[in-house]
Amino acid sequence: MSLHSSAIDPKYLPNLPGFRPRQLKTNAQRTSCFDIINGEAYLRPQYIPPSSEPVDDASVTSIGNTIVTKARKQVLAPTNVILNYSAFFEEYVEGQRQAQVRYCNIYFYVENGTIKVVEKPQVNSGVSQGTLVRRTMIARPDGNPYCEDDLRIGNVMTIYGRHYKLYDCDPATRNYMKEVYGINESPETEIPEDGYAKSRQFLDKTRMGGEEDWGKFRSKKNETKIFMEAKLGNGANNAGREGFIKYGNITLKFRCAWDDTSHLYGDVNEYSLSYYLADNTVEIISIPTPNNPNRSRLLKRSKLPKDFHDTTGLGARPPTESFFHYVDFYIGMELDVYGRTLRIVDADNLTREFFADQNMPLSESIVPPPPEIVVHEREVPPPTGFGSEEDSLRSVAGSLMPGPPPVKKMGENKQLSFLCSLLSGGVDDVDRRFVLTYYVQDNTLKVVEPPVRNSGFVGGTFLSRRAVKRTSAVPSSNASTASTSGAIDYITDKDLYVGCRLRILMHEFLLLDTSDSTLRWMEDKGLPRSNVFAVLDKVRPFLISDARNGSLLNKFEFYERQMDKSDPQAGHGPGRVTRNELREVLKEYGLVNPMDSNSVSEHELITIQRAQGNKLPTFEYEKFAQQIIQPTADYK
Repeated sequence: MSLHSSAIDPKYLPNLPGFRPRQLKTNAQRTSCFDIINGEAYLRPQYIPPSSEPVDDASVTSIGNTIVTKARKQVLAPTNVILNYSAFFEEYVEGQRQAQVRYCNIYFYVENGTIKVVEKPQVNSGVSQGTLVRRTMIARPDGNPYCEDDLRIGNVMTIYGRHYKLYDCDPATRNYMKEVYGINESPETEIPEDGYAKSRQFLDKTRMGGEEDWGKFRSKKNETKIFMEAKLGNGANNAGREGFIKYGNITLKFRCAWDDTSHLYGDVNEYSLSYYLADNTVEIISIPTPNNPNRSRLLKRSKLPKDFHDTTGLGARPPTESFFHYVDFYIGMELDVYGRTLRIVDADNLTREFFADQNMPLSESIVPPPPEIVVHEREVPPPTGFGSEEDSLRSVAGSLMPGPPPVKKMGENKQLSFLCSLLSGGVDDVDRRFVLTYYVQDNTLKVVEPPVRNSGFVGGTFLSRRAVKRTSAVPSSNASTASTSGAIDYITDKDLYVGCRLRILMHEFLLLDTSDSTLRWMEDKGLPRSNVFAVLDKVRPFLISDARNGSLLNKFEFYERQMDKSDPQAGHGPGRVTRNELREVLKEYGLVNPMDSNSVSEHELITIQRAQGNKLPTFEYEKFAQQIIQPTADYK
């Protein structure tokens, strides 16, 4: 037989959603919590209406109800009434055999039945103290909330796994329980002795120096008490104020240095040491630097021990300490500040005057040596082999996302052409001739071999147009002429002249001749080997003595007669010789050596020949001798 829910009285159903029918509110107006008295608003006292029907303590509706016992049914719960009980609980300390007794206060708020547990603070307990349980409603092990009937001296309250035993309450709680509930609380019960606290107290008394100092630990003297004692005739205790009475607020300032370069990323740190004569204390603060503008405190104001000891064990008496005094300080002293060695390097003027008055003059300040500047040379990796060496350097010294290479225009649109031969080839390469073209605009060159019939070589482009590095030996695969800034030493127009041995990549060329336009351009630009006055200055120290006594002219006349004998039909004219005779004359003075780049080159011989302003293959050697003796600007 099923029982329909409509046949059950709703008041016997649990006050939970789904068990009782929904009742719509007829009046949703909120009542005011203020009363207007004489035109002013006052907070209306809280009113809790008594329950009209008895409610079972185990029912759901009893949770949170302020009237749950027979005693509280008759009395309306007053506000701001707090019952204060003293309790304790035992807790075992790790590593100790005896249990630690922890004392606390249990506050019961009568108005809503909430409980708060606060532990009494103890000296050096080693545990966090204060509020153990915040104010809340706490249930007994059977599920019902704690009430006034459960608070009896001698009872044990289990709150969140801890067993609190009530052993006393304050007089106000005793009077309230007797007047309101008619309950006489039991007298204070005995509490167990805390063996752990007793052992701690014995150790601390040993360290403090006596039993009478135990209560003075970290206690401050009341200012009112000091005033009343002074009023009754007890003067202030001036012990420890001798320094202030004698020196006042005089402070000694020293500058110290701590060398920490032995560690990784260490540096020489500077500190300011302040010594206070009033109480012989020391304070050390860092000096701001551009890299560290903040001021940090290395040592707060305190006495600085001379010998730094590690922390002593429990129960051990610390050794007798001696502290630094101002008489111990001097320039150059190494000061041990709790493991850091600071060296005193300087002092301010007031400090020096103070030490001079004490017949202890300070020495001169120690100037630290300038820091060693380490210049790290950047190692440029070898070329990757893709493109030119500049393309490889763009990934080293340039951006990670390189764009198109810039267009280089370092000079005018001019091409310098030279006829050259190959020196690094074999026997079959002796008669091969090449045309080297140098482009002034972008500092590149190209080598082309003119095709020759029945030579065995196809001819054509021998080296495509590119920038070539300047080198004097065959480069290895790991060699690189790039500097630390990423610039490469390339062959320029100053390296090209007739008679030079030019190393291009793996080949060595000898420049044999050049065009007239190339010679004119090099003379107009004043290149060293195309400037006739520079050439004359180069040979003058070797020829000037023979030019003055006529020996130089005699040598030219000798070679002129030899030239006429070999070719009588040439018709060069008197007093004129060719470049070959000039070369032979300079050879007698040791000025011509094809293997020495510092000697007179073939290009310089061409410059001397062209200096007289004609295009003939000969020149007048008497004018040349006169320029050796006395150079003139109208020679050219």
